[in-house]
Amino acid sequence: LALSNRFPARIAAGRHGFPQLGFKRLVVREDGHARESWMGDDHYRPINPDRIPYGPVDTEVGVLRVEDTNGEPRAIVMNYACHADVVCLSFAISADYPGVATRKVEEAFGTNTLCLFVNGAAGNVAPLYTVPRRNGPDDPFQTDYTPMERMGEYLSWEAIKEARKLKAAPGDTTIKHVDSEMEFTGRFDKSKHFDVHLTTLAINDDIVIAANPGELFAELGLEWKGKMQAEVAHPFYFGYTWSEGQWPGYVPS
Repeated sequence: LALSNRFPARIAAGRHGFPQLGFKRLVVREDGHARESWMGDDHYRPINPDRIPYGPVDTEVGVLRVEDTNGEPRAIVMNYACHADVVCLSFAISADYPGVATRKVEEAFGTNTLCLFVNGAAGNVAPLYTVPRRNGPDDPFQTDYTPMERMGEYLSWEAIKEARKLKAAPGDTTIKHVDSEMEFTGRFDKSKHFDVHLTTLAINDDIVIAANPGELFAELGLEWKGKMQAEVAHPFYFGYTWSEGQWPGYVPS
């Protein structure tokens, strides 16, 4: 179906930072050790209901705008690094805040535009927006989806603002890619071997997309983007992006 709907296109890219929507969910405690945000103690309340902006996290939203030859937007790709689990343990099927954000972007640009969400280096990043969790599917407590809607609305606002500023340059679009393969042994079980495939895309020599499977920690994504900014105007890191090989799970800094 996708192949039958191809059309000549041009691509523009943009990105900007704004106040963070997520926090580093490995919180350093009084004893100096980091523990997951869902584990409470005398000082820290589980799931961070106080919305303390622990970091570092990537506060940048990246936008790719795909236009037809008339300059009309046909697809918008939104890239942001944060787990999609505002309504974790709701015991319902949900697209969470990315579903809200993509819907709002499509509403802003009309029926001819599709919006896609791609997560970034979010292995240790959880949403600042949280809701009380249910104990099971039969729990009479009902999930409040308002925080999920608000986070999606905030992200869509930033993506729409960026996408409206973009205009693809005339001329042919060039796309090059390199596939790489890396071998790892298990961190705890040395008998395990992981064959991890990475893909790097270069578009028009000013856009670079690094795509790889697994959940990179935010520090690694920030480090890669920082290095790439000296080479290209628009570096994008696409996490959770599997093509072949094995899934490496979490990739800690």
